[in-house]
Amino acid sequence: LDLEDEPGSQAPPATAPPAVAKARGAPLTRRASRAQAARGATEAPRAVGGDVQPPPPKASPDSSLPATHGTQCGVQESQDAKVGQDLSAVVMQPDHHQRPIWVCPGGRILFETSHPQAAQVADFLIAIAEPVSRPQLMHEYQITVLSLNAAVSNGIDVELLIKVLVKLSKNVIEDSFIRFMRERGRSIGKLRLVLRESRHFLESKDSALLRHLCSDADVADCLSEDVGVGPGDEGTAEVNSLKVEKLKQAAHGMHLPLLQEYEFRRDSTDSNPVLPAVLRPTVNMRPYQQRALSKMFSVDGVAKSGIVVLPCGAGKTLVGIAATVRVGRRALILTTTAVAVDQWRRQFQLYTTLPPEDVYVLTAEHKR
Repeated sequence: LDLEDEPGSQAPPATAPPAVAKARGAPLTRRASRAQAARGATEAPRAVGGDVQPPPPKASPDSSLPATHGTQCGVQESQDAKVGQDLSAVVMQPDHHQRPIWVCPGGRILFETSHPQAAQVADFLIAIAEPVSRPQLMHEYQITVLSLNAAVSNGIDVELLIKVLVKLSKNVIEDSFIRFMRERGRSIGKLRLVLRESRHFLESKDSALLRHLCSDADVADCLSEDVGVGPGDEGTAEVNSLKVEKLKQAAHGMHLPLLQEYEFRRDSTDSNPVLPAVLRPTVNMRPYQQRALSKMFSVDGVAKSGIVVLPCGAGKTLVGIAATVRVGRRALILTTTAVAVDQWRRQFQLYTTLPPEDVYVLTAEHKR
């Protein structure tokens, strides 16, 4: 579970914004300043009625979605290219003034926050796309392979996703993009990397898809056994635990990201003792913190891997502590500063019944 500050954020007001909790492997990154992002968001709609510029070359279907926003893992336009993106050829819906978003080629989404149903639309976009920039009047999102994978893992059907996008979009969405989304939907979100009883397993209900993944030489090198087929055509293969990161990177390169899960209820108490701690009765979780935890523990006895993005002071540490207590096993907390290490130690003592002697601190100056 990665806990990150939303870039450029300040301490939240009494009602903090909702958490972004997704089962994906890449953090949120703001690649442009607030002014540049606002300029890119407002200029694109104006191009509909402005001077016609030479249209940009169409992307091939294989590059319709980047692997993730803010990394070099996938094909994605530069920020400068997106600021000057020509949308003069976009066909608008007759009632476009009543709709809140533009769906641009390549999965870029521009969202008008002044829409009467802005809160519901924002919840939907957070569930299916990665936030890029969110100034006051216009937000920008990017649908990526990983965000689509996260949406499917949270129970959002691809057909339903497309239907809602069509309903909300001011412009007519390109048929090629819809076809690409459907093609991706056949394979995305169907491969899982499961940690069970201190061993890693690669699993899928589609054994043919699992065999396709395992046909890659790098993936095959990470397996401890060949793919076996169980009841209902479900495939499984044990993974060498020392090569898990190599496996994840190889699957990511094939645009088949893995859903990572930890079956903590089935973990052995001999190799991983139970953590004797619960949250104190005085602890009150805010609604957005509870939503983040509910997505992580949407399946009983299983913890899903993901990223929680919250502004400074919104309670990321408490979310991490609550997740640790829910799992009930030993946890390793990694931070970037000794001050953050001490903050976690103090808040574990403040929010939980964990004895102080069970919290170990390891920094350059202090090891206990």
